[in-house]
Amino acid sequence: CGIISLRFDMRGCGDSEGEPSINNINPDIEDLFNAINFFFSTYKTQKTFLFGISKGALVCISTLMKYDLPISGAILLSTPFGGSKMAARKFNNCLKEYLYKLTNFENIKKLLSGKANIKQISKTLIYAITSHRRYHHQNNGFVTKCSLNFIYGAKDPITKDSSKHYRTICEKNDISYTIQEILNANH
Repeated sequence: CGIISLRFDMRGCGDSEGEPSINNINPDIEDLFNAINFFFSTYKTQKTFLFGISKGALVCISTLMKYDLPISGAILLSTPFGGSKMAARKFNNCLKEYLYKLTNFENIKKLLSGKANIKQISKTLIYAITSHRRYHHQNNGFVTKCSLNFIYGAKDPITKDSSKHYRTICEKNDISYTIQEILNANH
């Protein structure tokens, strides 16, 4: 006996080929769905659980919302929820970081001399403000009904909004769930 596990990287990440999905998690949902189907066609198990961290946790829950799968439960660490409030917070944090960098005289010289990478700075700020699109999934219902265990770091800036969002979705859909916070832990 023992525990059978399957770990994989989404396309374009780690050792996986292809282009990573930037503003659309649907390709990642399809990757997970295909991995689960491969797993079930290869192994016979009594119980099967999903485990995801951050974006991987979002992909897990989104897959459970979209497909009917024989999953017993999911352990979801730092599952993001990216509403417009979260995107504004990310943008604000990036902006603060760049403004802090301007307190260094060398960085001001780079900026004034044209050596600062303005294109990358703009890209980073746009990426932060559009984050709500990356983490958006269409559906708030569940096709697969299984127990969900959300785990967040108490110091993680996404904990409050994300746990509230997923608590509401689970209660609305009569999904068994727990939300745990680990003291002094971040994302």
